[in-house]
Amino acid sequence: MLDLVLADDHPIVCDGVRLLLESVPGWHVVAMAHTSDDAIHLLTAAPADVALVDMGLPPAGGLEVIRAVTESSARVRCVVLSMHAEPGIVRKAFQLGARAYVLKSDPASVIIEAVRQAMSGRTYLSPALDPAILVTPASPAEPTIDPLAVLSAREREILALVGGGMSSPEIGEKLFISTRTVDAHRRNILKKLGVRRAADLVHIAISNHLVVPGISAHRQS
Repeated sequence: MLDLVLADDHPIVCDGVRLLLESVPGWHVVAMAHTSDDAIHLLTAAPADVALVDMGLPPAGGLEVIRAVTESSARVRCVVLSMHAEPGIVRKAFQLGARAYVLKSDPASVIIEAVRQAMSGRTYLSPALDPAILVTPASPAEPTIDPLAVLSAREREILALVGGGMSSPEIGEKLFISTRTVDAHRRNILKKLGVRRAADLVHIAISNHLVVPGISAHRQS
């Protein structure tokens, strides 16, 4: 019996991947986690054999899950199942202990093969990715973590609005969500990006072309 844990913030994705994995005789999904905190708790309290981890898992991101799980358990093999194919993110995932990296756009057979190779102790990379990613040194200018890869779509949207100078109440009104919800997203963004100040978010938003310098979100509306 192979015990697996799915860590993805979209329940419908977990349900689909669960059906795929459990179509393999002897494979059983024992738990699903929709936050990084839940995933770390599950995988450190009662380690499974394989964890399929999404890079955009809130609030801390999939990389933090891989780091925590690798440091606490030699048993769990982490397989990344993500929509992000940025070389820096792929390299970082393997550096932190991932055994395989596949994309959500890959065929079902690729995802299954990734799990099998990880369980055999081998490294596996999606056929859609360039194998040179794993042997080519990172550029000195390459960020350790690309904010666009670790943030959810909603978090990127809020980051852009913060970068444009909007306050939490203004963002809430624009997106039809409460100020409390906006503040929760902002805290998650700060945690994922490893910064503490709103000014840092503005800089990140501008440097990653989420907002044009000198043009406020008020005027973009």
